[in-house]
Amino acid sequence: MVCSESLDETQSWVHNTLRDASFQEHQSSKSSVGAGVLRSPMQLAVEDRIQQYGDLSQSYSNRDLTYQEDGINAFSGIMRCFEEKGYHKGFIWGCPIEDLNWALCWRSQSGQQRRREGFPSWAWVGWIGGLFPGLPVEPKNPHQSPVFLQISRVGNDGATHDVFKQTACRHTDIDPFGDVPYIWRYEDDPLVDLEDQPAVQDASLSKEAPIKAGTVGLMIEGATIQIRRKYIRTPTWYDQHGSDRRLKYKLDVPGTECKLDIAIADRELLNLEGQNETEEDSSIGAGDTRLLILARDNCIIDDLHHYLLVLRYNRASGFCERLTTMTLMMPDDKAKVLRALNIKRERLILV
Repeated sequence: MVCSESLDETQSWVHNTLRDASFQEHQSSKSSVGAGVLRSPMQLAVEDRIQQYGDLSQSYSNRDLTYQEDGINAFSGIMRCFEEKGYHKGFIWGCPIEDLNWALCWRSQSGQQRRREGFPSWAWVGWIGGLFPGLPVEPKNPHQSPVFLQISRVGNDGATHDVFKQTACRHTDIDPFGDVPYIWRYEDDPLVDLEDQPAVQDASLSKEAPIKAGTVGLMIEGATIQIRRKYIRTPTWYDQHGSDRRLKYKLDVPGTECKLDIAIADRELLNLEGQNETEEDSSIGAGDTRLLILARDNCIIDDLHHYLLVLRYNRASGFCERLTTMTLMMPDDKAKVLRALNIKRERLILV
C-alpha cells in the first residue's frame, strides 16, 4: 500500500490493532491516529467490509493533510486493498459502489467541515474535517431493508453509467443483491409504489448545464419527501455515542396514528427553530432544499429508521449540493406515513 501521507510511528493504534480481526467487533474508530493517515497490513473480511470501511474512513477524515489535493490519493492504498478483498466493483471518490447508499450517509462530527476544492460535495473526501460514517445496524446484512434508489455516474461529457440500483421489496423472495439472507417488508409501503411512477424532473435538467471539469456527478433517481416546519416540535439533546451529541425533534403529522422522531446534527442549516408566522407553512425538502431517502434500517424492535440526504437545490442549474444527513424514525408498521410527507419519485443530479 502506497500513499503520500502515511504513519510515521509504528506504535500507532491503527498500525497494530488492525492486525487483530477481533478489534473490528469490540472497538470503535478513534479520532486521533498518529501523525499521518493509515498504513497497516489490514485483515479484511467481506462480511464486515462496511464496518471496516467506516472505521478507516472516519480515522482518515481526522488527518491533517500537507496538500489538500491529496484528499483522495492518500486513501488510494486502502481502496486498493478493499478492491482486492471486499469491494470488487471499486470506488467512486472514496465511496464503495456496492454499499454506495450507505457511503453517502456520512455526516460531520462537528458541523464545522470545510469544502475541499475540486472535489464533489457528496463525497466525504470533498470535505475537510472529521466525519461519522453511515452504518447499518447489521453490517453483515446492510441491505436488509431496501429502498427505491437508482444511482448513475455523470461525466463531464454528460454521459451516464449505472452503478447502483435497489428496489423496495413486495415479496421476501426478491433479493436485490443475490446474497442477502433476509429482506424486510413493510405493510402498505409507499416506496414499493414508486417503481411504477414517472420521475419528477426539473425542466432545467434538460438543458446543457456542464458539470465542472474533473468532477464526477451522480444522477440519483429515488424517493424524496417534504417535512412541514409547523409539524416540528421542541427538540431535546441526546448523546448517540458519547461525543456524538444530536438533537431529536418530534413531528406531529395530522391524520396519522403515530409520531415521527427526527435526529439532526445541523439544525442551523435548515432553520428549524425561530421561524416566523410567514414561514410556518414552509417545508423542508421543497423550494431550495431536497430530502432524499438513501437507506433505511430496522434499528430496534418495532423501530424503522429512514436515512435522508439533505441537499441544496439550485433551480437555475438543476444541480444539487450536499448539506448534511438526518434520520427519520417511525414504528415499522407505519411506513405508510411517508405519504403524508408528500413522497414522490424524483431525479436529481449531485455535484
